[in-house]
Amino acid sequence: MDLQHGSGSSSAGTPKPQQTAEWAERRKQTHLRCEKQRREAINNGYGELKELLPENMLPVGCKQTNASILFRTCDYLKQMEDSNRTNDEKLKKKRSRLDAMQMIAQQYESMIGEASSSASSPLSVQCEMLRALLEYCFESFSTQIDVSDYESITRTLILWADRLDVQRLPAVMVEAATNSNGVSHRR
Repeated sequence: MDLQHGSGSSSAGTPKPQQTAEWAERRKQTHLRCEKQRREAINNGYGELKELLPENMLPVGCKQTNASILFRTCDYLKQMEDSNRTNDEKLKKKRSRLDAMQMIAQQYESMIGEASSSASSPLSVQCEMLRALLEYCFESFSTQIDVSDYESITRTLILWADRLDVQRLPAVMVEAATNSNGVSHRR
């Protein structure tokens, strides 16, 4: 046993495998191959980021560098976050409007239910008049209002209100009141 080097090898003059030129060359080639794969992965990532960016985020006439791709990607992500925040706020407003409309509809249905249970009360007559008024308005409303988005609703609602035959509303309400009292009404 070689006590100087602390190994069980009796031949002190033979080089260890890790010190050979062949081993050093293999280690170098492995390192170069790993480094090339790392660079390729990074470049592929930059290429994917560049493809994901919209055309308006890419520079025109300028050299595209990896740093510029990263900066533009950050800008785009910030724009998307702002857009999401704005859309979330719009959605919350629309949901609250929907909730309000549903509550009004429930109150209307409950009011009609109460009125129909006591058909001779003044509330019943008022409810019947309101029902007739709302049904008259809804007939034209449902066919003339575009409910695809808020802007369309706003635009078509104004036109609908202008076209609504308000001169006919009192007659509709009187007819409903007389019908709820059991009196027939001639036009």
